[in-house]
Amino acid sequence: MVNTIPPNEYRDNREYVTLAVKKERECSSCHYALYPNTGRCANFECPNYERTGGAMTGAQLLREYAPPALFHGRKWGEWTLDAERLCLVFRGGPVTRGEGSGVTEGVERYVAYLGRYEIDLEQIRQSSRVLDWIFQVAGKTWATARVTRDLLNAFDSIFHPQRNLCSGGANKVIANPSAFLKQRIATAGKTGPLRDAA
Repeated sequence: MVNTIPPNEYRDNREYVTLAVKKERECSSCHYALYPNTGRCANFECPNYERTGGAMTGAQLLREYAPPALFHGRKWGEWTLDAERLCLVFRGGPVTRGEGSGVTEGVERYVAYLGRYEIDLEQIRQSSRVLDWIFQVAGKTWATARVTRDLLNAFDSIFHPQRNLCSGGANKVIANPSAFLKQRIATAGKTGPLRDAA
């Protein structure tokens, strides 16, 4: 099944682009993304996660478990990536904004994911900020162990913290978070697993 949704483009690119998003991009049970080459759930704790038996070559492993792409509306449990506004949204749902929506005027039409709680990803420049968000969320009364785990998985998919924020125990700083995030969304899961970490 193919749904048409408004753009996964950024507001600085004012072209209105409609994307066809395949419904098969996420697991029907846990809403995690599916591995693109196998269609298997990427959440190893999900009942739909399939473990393959026997030994695999390195090439098979890299092909079958190539990371899923980052895309507007991608979910990790109850967390949703709003690639338009560069934020993670807890219990987010799609809402049309911009010209003609009757809500936001003077802005090109787009779909935002609005929900109960938001994390502005553009504010994350270093590992201490990621850690602060983890503990902020963990301290909320609604944050179960699963919600916190899903947030960790989202941060790992989006930032690859061990490469980009704290490799070898050394603190790294992302100079331009907006550019970094746009680059990650444009390339993650689309360039192969070995190049995906950048």
